[in-house]
Amino acid sequence: IIFFDAQGRHILCWDHGRYVNHSCDATSLPIGSICEIAIRDIYPGEQLTSDYMTLNLTKTLTCACGSSRCRREMRPTDLPQYIGTIDQVIREIIPVLSQVPQPVLPFMIESDRLRFEAVAGLHMAPPSCVEVIGAR
Repeated sequence: IIFFDAQGRHILCWDHGRYVNHSCDATSLPIGSICEIAIRDIYPGEQLTSDYMTLNLTKTLTCACGSSRCRREMRPTDLPQYIGTIDQVIREIIPVLSQVPQPVLPFMIESDRLRFEAVAGLHMAPPSCVEVIGAR
């Protein structure tokens, strides 16, 4: 996966992120530009999925994810209309974050880790996923 981050840089996933598939009914969504979090329990053998719409697309992609929520296409202009929905899902998950082990925290960039901890500790409101749009 190659995507644009909020600063407009090309990001090439070299880690396990490269194994995350797309689904229009994703198992993870972004907390602003901090990171993606699981939005529900993910069971052994189940795919980890992300909604590629949040990756600053530069061209329209055809989708055949098989979800009952499949949008059939993902366009670079789609994300703004879904920001409110994504942000609402994240707001509903935030109270659970501090109750669930977070094994990736030690590997996060310090500034992102500190923001995540502030959000998870309810000391800071979760940033909007509008942050992922950044400098496109």
